[in-house]
Amino acid sequence: MEKVWIVYRSDNEVEILGVFDDQDEATRYAQSLAETQYEGERIWTGGYAVPYRITDDVPR
Repeated sequence: MEKVWIVYRSDNEVEILGVFDDQDEATRYAQSLAETQYEGERIWTGGYAVPYRITDDVPR
């Protein structure tokens, strides 16, 4: 199974801020948002499995 990393914040509702293939890239993005656009707010990063499909390897 593949995994994606979702960067999000949650007050009353969840707001997805970005989706990444790389955990380090997601972490850097979350840190930059916490330092600039969302000063002091908690920005969450979570890894979520994405089901692998046999057709993912088929060239298009």
